[in-house]
Amino acid sequence: LFDEGQSVEAGQVLARLDVAIRQIELTSAQASLEAARAEVVNNEQALEIARREFERQEGLFSRGATPEKEFLDAQSQVRRSDAFLKSAVATVAEREAAVRRIETEIDKATIRSPINGKVAMRNVEVGTWVGEGDVVAELVQIDPLYVVVNVPEATLSEVQTGGESAVTFDAIPGRTFTAKVEQ
Repeated sequence: LFDEGQSVEAGQVLARLDVAIRQIELTSAQASLEAARAEVVNNEQALEIARREFERQEGLFSRGATPEKEFLDAQSQVRRSDAFLKSAVATVAEREAAVRRIETEIDKATIRSPINGKVAMRNVEVGTWVGEGDVVAELVQIDPLYVVVNVPEATLSEVQTGGESAVTFDAIPGRTFTAKVEQ
């Protein structure tokens, strides 16, 4: 979405990577997350049923109307149901993280200019395969522009930090720019 020599602004979209496969993965991850959330609801209901049965068995056991095994089995079922619920909640957290990861990858597939400046070199064309960290363009910052110059030792005492200096560029003949000396 850019050409060499073009001015760009910070945040401007320079390129978009094909995210068709990531979109499919996102749809799958979202479906998996919904299934995990349904499992949490199922386990919450199972735990509620197990607790009610435990309370019933506890009342019966305290009156001597049920064997100890029935009481202990109900107590054990509460523990199992609670463990299943905790596992399901952890699965939801894991799948939420997977969805966020894929969403972040999709978001990062849009490459934006980090600065205001000009495109010095275009390193990609439409259809180019790019990997993580590949350079798609070289940008140069124009404002402010920092110039590094060599100062002869004989004139070094004339250059003061905070002072001004005239700067010319071979690429812009006939123009002189005023620069502030920073170092």
